[in-house]
Amino acid sequence: MNNKGFIEIISSNAGKEKAYQTLKTYYGLTDNQIVVVGDAINDLSLFHQAQIKVAVSNAIEEILRASTLIIENEDYLGIARLIEISLGE
Repeated sequence: MNNKGFIEIISSNAGKEKAYQTLKTYYGLTDNQIVVVGDAINDLSLFHQAQIKVAVSNAIEEILRASTLIIENEDYLGIARLIEISLGE
């Protein structure tokens, strides 16, 4: 998805990066215990924070380049496939 034609309106006090840091602190996690997944430009700043970055195969070029893993997204089942891989299936 390229997000063309979409407008995002969010608070300057909110965002994926803030949620990442909040959850990381709350649960006492390290960067290598968190997997982030993205496909669009609004995921790029989150990708810059994380160590394990998964892009779905139809992601924009910037996300594909920033990722540590690219997962096939056939029939929009990329996340399901990532979970299967993580579980050893």
